[in-house]
Amino acid sequence: ETIDRLTGAIARKLQKAHDTFDIENAKILKREQKITDRFAHHIQRSAQLFEDERATRVAKFLTLDEDCRDTERHDDRAEERHIA
Repeated sequence: ETIDRLTGAIARKLQKAHDTFDIENAKILKREQKITDRFAHHIQRSAQLFEDERATRVAKFLTLDEDCRDTERHDDRAEERHIA
């Protein structure tokens, strides 16, 4: 009877430890999944930001080129009027 009682107590403690481990393990897995998801989102967002920056840079350089050409044409016309 004493052995049965002690065995039952030990079995309950082991089951409780096992349940606690499962709960803690589930929490850790959920936390890791959140971190992994945030990292994947960060990678996507960073890639999009780099692409947006590249597109902005290209647009600004095209605008700058157009402005330079407009200024050159304006200066050429002014020079032609001045010479004529």
